[in-house]
Amino acid sequence: MEKQNVELCIDGFRYFYRVYPNSESNFAPFVLISGSFQSIETWKKHAEWLNQFAPVIVFDA
Repeated sequence: MEKQNVELCIDGFRYFYRVYPNSESNFAPFVLISGSFQSIETWKKHAEWLNQFAPVIVFDA
């Protein structure tokens, strides 16, 4: 999978993500997230949406 730039809008805030292929596995890409989340509810919305792109999520704090 090539790197993808994706955008998500939740509760009026825009979040940008870069989706990278996982160098250790051909079938498990990961998402590198920049930014913080206001609440666990917001995080759950992100996780559900991002799952379509990658099953493993890595935070970049």
